[in-house]
Amino acid sequence: MRIGIIHPLQKCKGGGERLSCYLSRYLLEKGHEVTVFSDQNELAYPETFSNVKPIVETPKIGTRLMNSRVFGLYGQWIYPFLFDYSKVDLLIDTVGNSLVHANLNKKVKVFYFHLPLVKKFLNPNARLRQELCYYYPRSLFDLISVRARNGLRYACNSLYIKNLIESYYGIEPEIIRPAVDTGYFVASKKPTEDFVLLTGRIARFKKFELALNYLRNEKVTLAGQLQDASYCNELREEFPFVHFKADLTDKELKWLYQNCKTYIFTNWEEHFGIVPFEAMSCERKVIVPERCGASELINDGKNGFIVKKDFSDFKEKYDDVANANASIGKSARKTVVDSLAIDVMGKAFEKLIK
Repeated sequence: MRIGIIHPLQKCKGGGERLSCYLSRYLLEKGHEVTVFSDQNELAYPETFSNVKPIVETPKIGTRLMNSRVFGLYGQWIYPFLFDYSKVDLLIDTVGNSLVHANLNKKVKVFYFHLPLVKKFLNPNARLRQELCYYYPRSLFDLISVRARNGLRYACNSLYIKNLIESYYGIEPEIIRPAVDTGYFVASKKPTEDFVLLTGRIARFKKFELALNYLRNEKVTLAGQLQDASYCNELREEFPFVHFKADLTDKELKWLYQNCKTYIFTNWEEHFGIVPFEAMSCERKVIVPERCGASELINDGKNGFIVKKDFSDFKEKYDDVANANASIGKSARKTVVDSLAIDVMGKAFEKLIK
C-alpha cells in the first residue's frame, strides 16, 4: 500500500517529528511504500532509517512556507492543502494541525492530535484582535468540518488530551502514545551519574525554572533546540550553574540520558512529552509533574516519581529519588518496552488503517 504521512514540521526536532519518522520506519518494514509530506527535503531524524527510507515530498508550489509569514496565523492550518497527494492511497496526518483539510481530503484516514488546536494551547495570551481574526473563526470551521464527515479515525497521545478533545470537539479519539526506540536508547553499563538532566526545546512554555530553582547546589545540564533566545538568556542569568547544550545529535542525547543521575521533566501542561521515557528506556530515574500526559504511565516510587505541578514538594521528592534503589530503573525500562516500543505504536496505527 502507498501510505502518505503529513508532517511538514521536519525542520524541528521534537516528539512529533520522532513519531512521524518512527511510524514511517515501521510501515516501511511492513512492506508499504511511504511518502512523508514535509517542508524540508530531509527528515528531522534521518538516522532513524538504515537501508530503506521514505520518499520526501515538498509543497507542489515549489517554495517553503513554514518559515514565512505569508499566511500568518493560518499558515499551519492551510499548509496541508499545498501538497500533491495523487501518488498515495491513503494519508495519516501526524502533525494534527488542520481539521478542515483532514475532513475535506478523503484520502486522510487517520488524524492524530498532539494537542487541541485551541487558544489555550496555541496562545493563551491572545489579544482580542487575534481571537476575532483567527482563533474564533478557526475553531468554528474546525467544528463544522468535524460534523460534516464520518469515517475519519481520530487518535491522540494521552488520556489528558483525549479528555480535552472530547470536551472541545465531541469526538472520541483512540490513544496511541508516541514511541521510543528501545533498541537505541539503552542503559549504560557504567553510568557516570554526576549530573542532573533536563531536555526539550528551550522555550518559555517548558517551564524549566520550576526545577532549576531547587537545583542550585547541583551540576545541571539543560539540552535542547533553542527556540526562544530571550528566555534562554533569562535562564543563563538566573541559573549560572546550568550547562546548556544545543543542537545535539542522537548519539550525544543518548549519552546524556545514559549518564545522568536523574532526569527531570518540568512542563505540567505538556500533552505527552516523550523525553522522560527516552531517559527511562536508559534505566534512569525520572521526575515528572502531576496531571501531564507523561504522568499517566508513572507509578510514583515504582518506575519514577511524580511531583506537584508547582514543584512545591520537589525537595522531599528529590530526597526520595536519591534514596531509591536501582530496581526503579529496571521498572522504568520495562514500562517503556511494554507500552511505548515502536512496534506497539505501529500496530496501533495499522489497526486504525485496516
